[in-house]
Amino acid sequence: MDRGEIRLVAICDPHLSAYNPAAWKADFLEETEKVIRQVFQFARNHKVDAILWAGDFFNSKAPNRNPIWFMTRCIKLLQEIEVPHIGIAGNHDIKYGSVEEGLSGMPLELLIESKVFNLVDVSKRYIFKDKDLTVHVTGQSYYHGGLGEILNVDRREADKIVALGHFWFGPTTGMMFNEPVYSPTTLNQCEADIFIIGHHHEDQGVREINGKWYIAPGSINRLGAHKSDLTRKPAATFIRITKDEVNIKILRPKVRPIEDIIDVQKRIEIQNEKKELDSFISTLGQIDMTAKDPSEILKQMTLSHDVRDRVLQYLSIAETGE
Repeated sequence: MDRGEIRLVAICDPHLSAYNPAAWKADFLEETEKVIRQVFQFARNHKVDAILWAGDFFNSKAPNRNPIWFMTRCIKLLQEIEVPHIGIAGNHDIKYGSVEEGLSGMPLELLIESKVFNLVDVSKRYIFKDKDLTVHVTGQSYYHGGLGEILNVDRREADKIVALGHFWFGPTTGMMFNEPVYSPTTLNQCEADIFIIGHHHEDQGVREINGKWYIAPGSINRLGAHKSDLTRKPAATFIRITKDEVNIKILRPKVRPIEDIIDVQKRIEIQNEKKELDSFISTLGQIDMTAKDPSEILKQMTLSHDVRDRVLQYLSIAETGE
């Protein structure tokens, strides 16, 4: 180094998967790797000191959904660029909503044990020093229903602190999917200078508020489950830190048009089916359950044939144990 500055690239929610998400018609893993490699090349061109990952490296935490060939491919992908990979765990990376209880046996643990991924937290930081500049990278992995310890980040000997987080974030507080949404007003209590926030897939851009930076570019990927996937242009972030200033640049890798990778009509059908299933679950407690025949109960609901058949199939499996 010896530049008097630290350079970083941040990536949020890549959701790598061995299998295509619903409605995808292109090769999801191949497309994801192409996008990440573009970010890596940008990082090489700008001679960055590290790649930061703000959670949900994997799409599924289940070991049986992450076969050996896929894990080997992920390790080799991270080895393609010779800088540290520093990050936190997202809700798709751990069980039980807590990294302390839910990391063991998960695919992310294999990346950590393979020395290709450095997990940070409030007590375990990654420290960069260049001339008279000291930058600490810290963070809080996903913590169900809260922020965990991120507000307890302290200054120590750092000139600048970069904090990675994985939680719902927005301009104002509120609730989303039964979890709190945190705003800059709350995060302003933390001593970090730069926040890189994953979990919310929509692009919320970059903001400087009261001298702190909030970076929330959304998922680098487009799984298809979120409405924003149809229009959002995936982004990563380049961060240049000196003693006196922070410069941030949004990087938008080239991606294929959404209609080339996702079957939009099939996505609509899947979304409608999900809404019907959600409606079925929410109305179970409101219908007349005196009928013994499941098909008679289902007649009381407005369901498509596909959803009705699926419910009957589930009930049949439950009865027979097959």
